[in-house]
Amino acid sequence: MPVSNADPSCCPPGVRETFEQIDREIRKARDAVLQRTFLLAGKAVRFCVESSALAEALLAPFEHLPSSSRDPELTVSATSRRLPGASPGDSFENLRSSEDGRYVLHSPAISGARWCLDRHTSRVVGAVGPASSQSLHERSKPLQPLLEFWLGQGRYQVIHAAMAACAGQGVLFAGFNGAGKSSCALCCLRGGFDFLGDDRIALETRSDGAAIGHSLYGTAWLQPDHMARFPDLAPHGIAGDWPTEPKHLLMASRLFPGRFPASAPIRFVLLPRVTGGTSTRLRRATRGEALRRLAPGCLLTGPRLGQDGFASLAAVIQQAECWWIEPGSDFDSIPERIAELIHA
Repeated sequence: MPVSNADPSCCPPGVRETFEQIDREIRKARDAVLQRTFLLAGKAVRFCVESSALAEALLAPFEHLPSSSRDPELTVSATSRRLPGASPGDSFENLRSSEDGRYVLHSPAISGARWCLDRHTSRVVGAVGPASSQSLHERSKPLQPLLEFWLGQGRYQVIHAAMAACAGQGVLFAGFNGAGKSSCALCCLRGGFDFLGDDRIALETRSDGAAIGHSLYGTAWLQPDHMARFPDLAPHGIAGDWPTEPKHLLMASRLFPGRFPASAPIRFVLLPRVTGGTSTRLRRATRGEALRRLAPGCLLTGPRLGQDGFASLAAVIQQAECWWIEPGSDFDSIPERIAELIHA
């Protein structure tokens, strides 16, 4: 939760100073700021961006979310300036906080950008350099670590999962990397389903026990093997500029307008398992199997969940129907079998 009565004097050198340095750079461009406010997981997040080019790079993944006139609960300000000493080509990904936990600094790999969250004031400031310097991951999922950190302070948990929906019924795909989550979600999108994300979903557990999945980004990854599997999508993939970026970025919400709801109740948890068959098969999974698939994947590749996070995952598993899905090489059969399950 936000830190109150924080004493800035106890911050180690570098974190608070970086926030203040970025903030000074942003204030120099205050007259040229472009503003947009979105409802992200039901929370008003206002973006204040220095230039139209940077706004396109930073805001495109959020443009499927509803706009809002509410007072912001989080403000994100960004400048196309770059801090001295921060240069493109950095090979490290760094996330660290001040000793008191008030400030959280994220240094993305490759681009030389610097983002810093002040939890006391609910402000994020970023010195990100020109839009052309952004890595493919930053263009696909801007601010991912800091948004996960900020959302995790309340009743939300950001989990490593994919999600689609049909007839208002949310389907969460859970498992490790390479299990087939993204492939199943993309097949559902191509087959007429709504789409909430292929990698990160904000999970909300309400007091009545309902589990709600919230979309964060309107983008998707095309893995190298997806380029052959989805020839209709491959021409729209955006390649990265660095050898460490083998995936392609898909601005999915622009290709499938109107198919990106902000949220949906989670009614089914599907556990992909590749078997090499032609047709897609579904069979019941136990809640224990579902939790063992969902929790480790979130722990190893997502933000730290903590005790409340695992309780949220358990709550989802408890109220959802859990199924194994064995995706077939006939991709059209994936959304067909899932639609049959939903409408049964």
